[in-house]
Amino acid sequence: MIRFISTAPRLLNILALSSLVLLIFKIIELNDIKELFNGAYELGVILETILSSILASYIFYMVVVHLKEFKDRKYIYPLILKWTNIVVGCCITQLREIGEASNISIDLNNVTEQSLKTAFGKINPNNQAPLLLGFPGTYANWIQYMLYYKRRTKSNIEKIVSQILFIESKLFSKVLDVDDCLHFSRIEEVSAMPLKNTDISFMASSFYKYCVLCKELKGLIDVSKSKYG
Repeated sequence: MIRFISTAPRLLNILALSSLVLLIFKIIELNDIKELFNGAYELGVILETILSSILASYIFYMVVVHLKEFKDRKYIYPLILKWTNIVVGCCITQLREIGEASNISIDLNNVTEQSLKTAFGKINPNNQAPLLLGFPGTYANWIQYMLYYKRRTKSNIEKIVSQILFIESKLFSKVLDVDDCLHFSRIEEVSAMPLKNTDISFMASSFYKYCVLCKELKGLIDVSKSKYG
């Protein structure tokens, strides 16, 4: 029951609780007090009617509207969390494999812009990346590698966005932030031109900002799991 109520809009819960407390206080403490001024009784009746109406509306909303939404979310949210985990997982995989290629330990929890600059400074964009393409023995280079994960991320974000009615606003907003990150537009531009660079350190800043967004998204996923996971 607590879990069900906690998924309702916070302001609505606060309004309902406040109305309930005021109504109980009015009935227990004020109803037996002698009328202090003309019209006080009528004003009390109006107040009690308003508070009762708010509570009745809240109960109607919870039973008729929110209960259905809660049941729908219960079945759909695991899928949303699965797709969102893939979005974060794409970032985690890249960090791990970039770390292995550069011999620098990097993960989502300890990544810094400087550590990425150092790691990216050791990676030639035209060298073989740990991503096998469609042909046997043919591997992507590092730009193709990042482009692949960008497109995989975008594909899963499209699935998440298709369920907009069931996603909590904070999670949805952060997913859109990842979708709109500078790294994705930059890697698309870089992939369309020949590179003479001997490293990819010029990508470190935008990739770091992408990592920060994914770390924030992971935190929101953990919160959602406690409600719907």
